[in-house]
Formats: sequence, C-alpha cells, structure tokens
Amino acid sequence: MIGTLPCRPRCEGETARHNAAVTGIPIQWLDPIDRPTTERLVRLPRAAYRVEANLIGFQGIPQLHATADQLLTAGLTWIGAKIDGGVVAALAYRVEGEVCSIDRLVVDPGWFRRGLGSALVASLREHDLITVSTGTANLPACRLHEQLGSERAYDELIALGVSVTHFTRRRET
Repeated sequence: MIGTLPCRPRCEGETARHNAAVTGIPIQWLDPIDRPTTERLVRLPRAAYRVEANLIGFQGIPQLHATADQLLTAGLTWIGAKIDGGVVAALAYRVEGEVCSIDRLVVDPGWFRRGLGSALVASLREHDLITVSTGTANLPACRLHEQLGSERAYDELIALGVSVTHFTRRRET
C-alpha cells in the first residue's frame, strides 16, 4: 500500500486529504505540468477510452485523441492513484460555482474492476452537485455512476447510433 500523501490546497484556501477507502490506495493530486505525469496522463486515457470506444462502437471520443498540449490547456484539476510510482487511474474535473463537472475518469485496463474509479469519484463527495457523462452503451461505467448515487439526467445523440448518457449526483444533506 502507498503511504498517505499530502494534497495540494483546494478551492478558497481549503485543504483536503483524498484516500481511497475502497482500495486502500491513496488518492493524490496529479500535476499535469510534471513531464512524466503529463506523458502518463496522455497514454492512460488513450488505453481506457479505447476500451470505451470499442464498447460503444465509436472511435470519435475526443479524449481518445487528446494531446499533451490539450491536456495542459484544458483548465482541469487532476487527482489519481499511483502504484509503484505510476499513475494507474485518474479523474479530471472542473468546478464552476456549486457544480463539479467530471471531464475524464480513466483507469488503466489492467486495473479495471478494483475500485479505483469508484474511489476517485467518491473523493469528490463534498461538492453539492456532480455531473458526469459516458457512452450509453458503456454499461460498466453507467452502472458505476448509478451505484455511486448518480441519476440519469438525459441521453444525447452524438453520432448516428451513438449516444452519451449524462448523470447528476446531489450531495446528501
């Protein structure tokens, strides 16, 4: 097990400690400006989104083709899980007002179904409203979001025969 690592400050001077209770692997801040991290954050989504592309029958997923420059200029906050120093799962999000929008949730295919995706999403639980979307035919991802308390908001047709399901989850009060 990786030791608990310090987190960078959160919005408005807040500090936080993310810990993947599901897996025992700490969730930590990822710095996309760090060259080895940037390289991994380009390769990891390509591997993960390739699996989703095959599931939904659509190779046009934008993150499947993202470059390091696009990653660095996207204005996203990254958290992730490292094992033996390498990033095996990552989540990128942005916060606007009370809404936390998950932009990317990726797990190395060799680490699927071990609770890493759940742990990353669960680490955002302090936000009032979380939004996320995934390919409607990506049943494992849809089940994950529903199991974590998200509700289907709507489906959106993005190409002939291909839709994306949008989910929302409100913080329990």
